[in-house]
Amino acid sequence: SDTSPWLSLGVVGLCFVLLAALTLAMLARGYKLRS
Repeated sequence: SDTSPWLSLGVVGLCFVLLAALTLAMLARGYKLRS
């Protein structure tokens, strides 16, 4: 493949950041519902 390793690394990093943000948002929402 002719895609650069930095591009794929950036895509993986972006997906990881989005997943982490989604998890934190769900945790925060859970805490709000619980309290």
